Amino acid sequence: MTRVFFRKQLTYQSDLSPIVQDLFRFWQEEDPDFPQNKTVLLKPNLLSPHSPDAAITTHPVLVEAVTRELQKYGNRILIADSPAGIFNNNLKHLWRVTGMEQVSQRTGARLVDINALPMKSRKGGERNFYFTSLLDEVDYLVNLPKLKTHGLTLLTGAVKNVFGLIPGIQKGEFHIRYPAPEVFSENMVDIYQAVRPQFHIMDGIRILEGDGPSSGGIPRDAGFLFAGRDAVAVDSLASFMIGIDPMQVFTTRIAHQKGVGMGDIHQIEVVGDEPAPIQAKIPGRHIFSRLPDFLLKILGHLIWTRPRANPERCTHCGICIQNCPAEAMRPDDRGVPVIDYKKCINCFCCAEVCPDEAIYQEASWLVKRLS
Repeated sequence: MTRVFFRKQLTYQSDLSPIVQDLFRFWQEEDPDFPQNKTVLLKPNLLSPHSPDAAITTHPVLVEAVTRELQKYGNRILIADSPAGIFNNNLKHLWRVTGMEQVSQRTGARLVDINALPMKSRKGGERNFYFTSLLDEVDYLVNLPKLKTHGLTLLTGAVKNVFGLIPGIQKGEFHIRYPAPEVFSENMVDIYQAVRPQFHIMDGIRILEGDGPSSGGIPRDAGFLFAGRDAVAVDSLASFMIGIDPMQVFTTRIAHQKGVGMGDIHQIEVVGDEPAPIQAKIPGRHIFSRLPDFLLKILGHLIWTRPRANPERCTHCGICIQNCPAEAMRPDDRGVPVIDYKKCINCFCCAEVCPDEAIYQEASWLVKRLS
């Protein structure tokens, strides 16, 4: 059986060192190539410049604990991610706000700007993707995803976190090319196959539920930590622990069906604490995902969510307009973005990049009623 390490009732305020040491013992049992005296790349989720308490990015307390433990084995640590949108041009600000700069200063781990490096092609599935050349300079890749619900893919976890290794505006282009959630998720699985990090440690200590993966979500203290060599199994257990059927998560189901990893929760051995699932709030657009197609066609005009700008929060910076893959946004006479819903593909990239949390998910009456 596939094994996943799991601990619960954790907080960022408590000392994570004993837990991380237990995790590392598990890691050494699982991986005969456990990194020692190597260059190790840590890939956290650094979606956008938000405080760690917002539960949008991987918490620096966990990143630092993993860094320090890896350094005990003589490893040289790099930390890198390519965040959403225009923040690629202001990484120092993002590193400072998310706490990564402080981790680097305290541990000596080096922060790397992925977008300043050349790109190299790698094959995933039947397609080629362009990733940062940094992958060719490291010996070992550790994936540090954040457990969040996601308006497009239902869950963002270990498989989807690899998306951040693709530099620059390519990410927006994928939203245009693959706007449907299932097709977009299949693309995520192919991207994951092209990279396949050797180990995954998921931050579920404070999760984001509801209309994530950014400012539309609601932070919630869950106390969970997951780890394992199989990203699909880690995602499967994580979704199960927040009350979501793993096979309802497109990336998990597709990866399981392709033999990329183990998505069957019954075939996963949990090492550590006894699982006690909670029920997380899911994104509004996924409430009706289990309805038969014929009912969805009948009720479709009553079931919708879409991005909308809150003029009271908007600071007229224009970042959302610049980063809309579908070019569906324009400023009104006040500078507040107006959305052309005939062009909008509901990717919610605008919400991900908005630094002022001014983009929210407007929902139909029926979605609101059943949320």
